[in-house]
Amino acid sequence: MYDKTQTAYCFSTCPIHGKSFNVIDFIMPMEKTDNHQAILRARKLITRTAFHGSFS
Repeated sequence: MYDKTQTAYCFSTCPIHGKSFNVIDFIMPMEKTDNHQAILRARKLITRTAFHGSFS
């Protein structure tokens, strides 16, 4: 994770192998969805965390 740019780099066998990515780029292949749906999913995760303190 690179805190300054809010990105990460995958060095292993993840779907984004060999590329720098942000949280939306990470969610898309994990959830098998498009950019818009990934943004909505991230928003949902943030909202849950803010009110419940977990990612459940």
